[in-house]
Amino acid sequence: MGRRHRRHLRSSSATCDLPPSGAPYDQVDALLGELAAGPWEAFGWVKFEAGASRPEGRVVHLVVPRTRVRFSRSGAVVRGPDPRTVDRLVDALHRQHPGWEPTGVPFDHEAGAVEYTAAVERALSAIRSRTVDKVVLSRTVPVEADVDLVATYTVGHVRNPSARSVLLSMHDVELVAFCPETVVSVGPSGAFVSEPVAGTRACPPDAALAAKLRAELRTDPKEVYEHAISIRAMLEELEDVCADDGPVASDLLSVLRRGRSSTSPPGSAAGSPPAGRHGTPSRRSSPP
Repeated sequence: MGRRHRRHLRSSSATCDLPPSGAPYDQVDALLGELAAGPWEAFGWVKFEAGASRPEGRVVHLVVPRTRVRFSRSGAVVRGPDPRTVDRLVDALHRQHPGWEPTGVPFDHEAGAVEYTAAVERALSAIRSRTVDKVVLSRTVPVEADVDLVATYTVGHVRNPSARSVLLSMHDVELVAFCPETVVSVGPSGAFVSEPVAGTRACPPDAALAAKLRAELRTDPKEVYEHAISIRAMLEELEDVCADDGPVASDLLSVLRRGRSSTSPPGSAAGSPPAGRHGTPSRRSSPP
């Protein structure tokens, strides 16, 4: 979904285009409400740019699959309206697959390092001048060889299972992502919880060292300050989309284990949408 076009694919042969609207997310809600009764789930992605007043390009993409496979510790459940498709998927899950060894893909670890270092210096200068409180930087590292995203996801998930992980191939977007945070979790009533994570530390098997690192997260001035301003920014941004009583912050400095390699001090903010308004906040910090 972009600013100029709203598109809903009902089946392989029927497409619905909607005109531009000042309330595009109400259109999405209405289209999902038209789906046939029965259990269904929508999957997809929403860009942060969706919160802009005039977003450009595709900012929301949702798919309601006909057939779903849900994995758990006890096994897999396959659901779908076509018994033959379900049977084929069940057969594929039972079939033995040859083992494989992951092979690393070479890339230049120093790519963009000069530009990144310069960006760090500019960020530090802005923080010292109190122009900003916090800066989150990233850099792009090009990989020339073909990347097996499924294998990458498998290895990453085994080595460090995060609270949230994504393997996605949808429209023109393909990605693998691992994150200890949940930007927002929304309940049926529209009430939501958002939990930002600031500092992290390794989570070693040695209990005494792990306790030392947990204490460090709670007492290190840099970590505590960074976490506090993340919570503050989240509360300020959620004010615009919450009911009159506003968001509520809680659990500010608990340290939780996320995956096998890190602990994080999360905080959470909970809120409810104003009467007659639904949807997610435009942007916020996140959680474990």
